[in-house]
Amino acid sequence: MRLTMHNFTLTTFYLFFSLIVNCGILACAHTEKIAWTGQIAALQGYTDQQSAQFTVVAEKNWPLAITYRKENAKQAMSVAHLRTETRKFSPYVVYKFSTPQLQLGTHYLLEIHANGKLKDQRKFRPLDLNKKNPKIIVASCMSDHETFKKVRNKIWSEVMAHQPDLLFLIGDNVYADSKHSEASPTDLWNRYIETRLQIPLFQQRQLVPILATWDDHDFGKNNGGQEYKHKEESKKIFETFFAQEPAQKLNKGPGVASHFTAFDHNFVFMDNRFFRTENNKDFKNQSHWGTDQEQWLMKIINHNKTPTWIINGDQVWATYHQFESYAVNHPKNFAVVAKKMGGAKSPLFFISGDRHLA
Repeated sequence: MRLTMHNFTLTTFYLFFSLIVNCGILACAHTEKIAWTGQIAALQGYTDQQSAQFTVVAEKNWPLAITYRKENAKQAMSVAHLRTETRKFSPYVVYKFSTPQLQLGTHYLLEIHANGKLKDQRKFRPLDLNKKNPKIIVASCMSDHETFKKVRNKIWSEVMAHQPDLLFLIGDNVYADSKHSEASPTDLWNRYIETRLQIPLFQQRQLVPILATWDDHDFGKNNGGQEYKHKEESKKIFETFFAQEPAQKLNKGPGVASHFTAFDHNFVFMDNRFFRTENNKDFKNQSHWGTDQEQWLMKIINHNKTPTWIINGDQVWATYHQFESYAVNHPKNFAVVAKKMGGAKSPLFFISGDRHLA
């Protein structure tokens, strides 16, 4: 789906089933093959005109030295706020850092050294948050199942052929659980690592800024919510692998929610799992987003008339199917919140994931 509105373009891909079908219809672009070593995964996260945040996944037995430089310059610069996250049981480590002092219009190289040798090199650039016609790709349901191995490069080549300024991953970015069992913290960590090393998005030479929220499968429990016993650890793991620390135009909300301001629009990434009460239960206090998150959202959409995009991991309004949605699973709470949203100062638009169709 491609939606052009208010001077920017949103293109939506559901990467589990439907894009594989759609590739045949869309005639996937013949672009340069993505270089993939399968050894290092890199993600460019929140980015503005002056800085960018990153995560890099690599093996523990490769102590890395990470620098960056202008593409046409020789002088390397040190990254900032470098720290690492790992687990005793895992052979992998996550490096988190930022690159300050960027200049708009300049292309940069992120260089990753191991044992004194250049191990990996990626291209990146700052993001003009005042750009008048940005192009945003929206993706969900990003399976790394063996079934899709042959088409992964084709899918991501088609995505990157759009030359997006920004990429939103809006849930099921990792499949950590199963239909019959919830994920343990070990499962979550290992599946994040496996997905980063399998999905070509994280191996591509040209990086694109990514912002994310989750849905049930990367949360850790199929159709799960606040009852999930590992939700605190799941939140920590999500925050480890995505590079979206609070910044000038990125504010943190309850759970993994965040509020990103750019292009004269608000983008509100909701957390539809951490505070969620059980589906289809007639609880007096049933909730999809939780009281604190509802109040946080209302402040944003009533602050001014700036258009707001509400981004949710599962469906919001859908009552025409049997799958998860706010309106179906928490109808009493939905009626109250929908009425409040209807009176907001800000014009509202909704982006939702979960369904494998476009």
